[in-house]
Amino acid sequence: GATWSRVADASSAATLASLRGLPTGVAHVFRVAAVNEVGTGAPSAPSESVTPISPLANDPFAGAASLVGDSGTVASSTVTATRETGEPTHGGYRPAASLWWTWTATEAGTLVISTQGSDYDTLLGVYTGARVDALATVAQNDDAAGETGVWSRVTITPVVGTRYAVAVDGYHGKTGAVRLGWTFTPAQIGRA
Repeated sequence: GATWSRVADASSAATLASLRGLPTGVAHVFRVAAVNEVGTGAPSAPSESVTPISPLANDPFAGAASLVGDSGTVASSTVTATRETGEPTHGGYRPAASLWWTWTATEAGTLVISTQGSDYDTLLGVYTGARVDALATVAQNDDAAGETGVWSRVTITPVVGTRYAVAVDGYHGKTGAVRLGWTFTPAQIGRA
């Protein structure tokens, strides 16, 4: 059994309405009817089913997910991601829909991070710091140099014991499926 709830938009010429507080994991179907001084119009056909999802834990900087090991790949989506007040620019552009990860250097070497395989135009930023509004930029990129496509890549020489924050966002607010990869190469130890 379905239940229908009325959402009053008061007097409006809007053709778009935002509904907040819908329970996640529950399918919702919508239909619209206009109400004015003449009466109530016929309701529209029901919409396709829409199921809200929970916010991603690593959408806010404080919820950054850990990247573990010398190399790996994680997959996610920025479709429901947001930006935070005070968030730095990524790849030189204003943040719009970022996700956050962290990685900590355990030894000297070189770290390469990329968004190759993502299905949209990504921005990538690497930072140090404990608050999103007080981060120091280590590296950032929009479109990896010398490559075909619109994925991003940075190479850093991390300081042992330092926690690095990694943000992935989209060029001019684009969103999509993210593929974030990292590869750490230990420094060569000199031979006598």
